[in-house]
Amino acid sequence: MTLVGKRYHPPGTPPGTLTSAAEEPAFMRYLHYHPGSVHTTDEPEVDAISHPPVEGAVGWLEITGTPSAQQLQQILDRFDVHALALEDVLNQGQRPKLDREDGYLFCILNWPSVAIDAQELTLQFHQVSLFLLDNLVISCAPRGTDCFSAVRNRIERTQGKLRSHSGSYLLYALIDTVVDQAFPVLEALGTQIETLEEAVLEGRNGVVLGSIHRTRRELIVLRHRLWPQREVMRALLHDSDDWFQPTERIYLSDCQDHCIQLMDLLETYHEMTRGLLEIYLSEQNNRMGEVMRVLTVIATLFIPLTFLVGVYGMNFNIGDSPWAMPELRWKYAYPALWVLMASVAAGMLIGFKKRGWL
Repeated sequence: MTLVGKRYHPPGTPPGTLTSAAEEPAFMRYLHYHPGSVHTTDEPEVDAISHPPVEGAVGWLEITGTPSAQQLQQILDRFDVHALALEDVLNQGQRPKLDREDGYLFCILNWPSVAIDAQELTLQFHQVSLFLLDNLVISCAPRGTDCFSAVRNRIERTQGKLRSHSGSYLLYALIDTVVDQAFPVLEALGTQIETLEEAVLEGRNGVVLGSIHRTRRELIVLRHRLWPQREVMRALLHDSDDWFQPTERIYLSDCQDHCIQLMDLLETYHEMTRGLLEIYLSEQNNRMGEVMRVLTVIATLFIPLTFLVGVYGMNFNIGDSPWAMPELRWKYAYPALWVLMASVAAGMLIGFKKRGWL
């Protein structure tokens, strides 16, 4: 996972420059529906899309992949969208935001996903761009994600309220899909945190420290990418009354609640990983303390023993002085010294045990 995944034009490029490095044009699909029917057209002619749609109908131009410069120019000419907005669509990695312009709403969100490689989770982020223009919604999502298949299926199967609502409700449905995508990602991260917690408590510390740091970094990046979406929902709910009907605002409020729940979960998981790191470091300190205690006991045991053998290792001539270690003439001096040394060591061990040092 790259910490900065934004695409830039070279410095000095004029604003609104629409140049695409896409290997192939984006796939385009147009859904035109009303309560009675739905029509789907693959690779439609942009100039043929009705704008605004006929009364009572909703149009949805779904773009999958990075649009080519020609496709962007067609959208610019047909729907009178500002070139700066299309430049943001082209340069992936934008911060989530909401722009209210004359004639349209422009919204950028982040679509998180998680990949599992060798039991390690890796987060990925994809930019989703949404336009709302008079019951016409334009969505742009990266190739290979198919973010909005569930919404498209609901429209085609006449399930739910999508067929009977305006384009603003379709915009809400798309936004709600992007916001809720973060829940399974957080669920996967929560499972990983539980696994790390079990490993720390069981003492399996082989690669735990690296996994904890990676998880903390992913949570920080996830918070950085998702936090602005709460501001987007606040702006939609409180500053876009002319675009959403009163009956639709309750759904926006529910979507805002989901954003708040996500932030609460992120904060909880971040605190849990911080606690895991503290437990890990505490366990390492305790283990180091145990090692130092054992080494200290061993060194302490040998202090008096070293003193005894040092004393009897002095080379005084017992023939020159009767005081030069007379006990060396004793027949049992050597075994007696071993008994003394063993007694001293045993006594010290018993004393350490009674004091709780062992």
